[in-house]
Amino acid sequence: MKYELEICVPSAEGAMIAQQGGACRVELCAALAIGGITPSIACIERVCSSVELDVYVLIRLREGHFVYTPSEVEEMCRDIRAARRVGADGFVFGALTPQGSYDYDANSRLLEAADGLPCTFHRAFDVAQHPKELLETLIEKGFRRVLTSGCAPTVLQGASLLKELTEQAGQRIGIQCGGGVTPNNIEEIANRTGVRMFHGSFRSTTPSPLLFDRPDIDMGANADGSLYVTSLEKVAKARDLLSHFFHEN
Repeated sequence: MKYELEICVPSAEGAMIAQQGGACRVELCAALAIGGITPSIACIERVCSSVELDVYVLIRLREGHFVYTPSEVEEMCRDIRAARRVGADGFVFGALTPQGSYDYDANSRLLEAADGLPCTFHRAFDVAQHPKELLETLIEKGFRRVLTSGCAPTVLQGASLLKELTEQAGQRIGIQCGGGVTPNNIEEIANRTGVRMFHGSFRSTTPSPLLFDRPDIDMGANADGSLYVTSLEKVAKARDLLSHFFHEN
C-alpha cells in the first residue's frame, strides 16, 4: 500500500465527487457541522448504489461525548444492521467509559453487529486517557483502523504522537490521520508522521439559495443557511500531492 485517501462526505453527490477526484473510500455521515452523525438509511442506500468505492458509515447517534447508555448502544447496533442490509462496506464508531478508556461492552456489541465487516475506531480515540494502551486494545479486538489527530486539535499539532503511534502499530492496524487535513498541509503531514492513511472532508461552502430569509432566526450551526459540499478540486489536489509524495519517497 502506497497510501489511502478517504473522504468524509454527507451525500451521494459528495461520494461521486470523491470517486471522481481519486479517493479510495468514503466515510458517509450527516451533519458535518457538528462533527458528524449517522446518516439516514435512504442516504446510505443511495450512496452505496451510486459509487464503486467502499462506503464506511459513521455510527454516532448524537453529537457530544462518546459515553453511551445501553439503549443508545442498541440503537447504534440497529443502525449497523440496517446499513449492512443496504450495502455498507464498513463502519466507523467508538465508545468510551466515563474514565476515558475503552468500553468493552459497548464496542463488543457494535463489532458483533458489524458481523465481520471492517471497522474503524473514530476520534473518540483522541479524548481517551491512555491512547497507546487503547491502541493495543483496538488491535486485540480486531479494528481495521483508528482515526486520530494524534490527540491534538489538529493533525499537525499531534504530529509527534502520530509518528509514535504509526511506529507502535506497524502492520497490525492502520493509523489514519484526520483533523485539519487539507491539500495545503497533506505533504507536510506525510513527511512528519510517516502516516499513509489520510482522512478529510476536503469541503467548500455553498451559499443558501433562499431569496427570502429571516436572519434573526437561528436554525443550527450554519445559521446563514449555507451547506458544506465536497470539493472536487481539493480532493483531486490532495490525491495528486500524495501520489507525487509517495512516488518520490
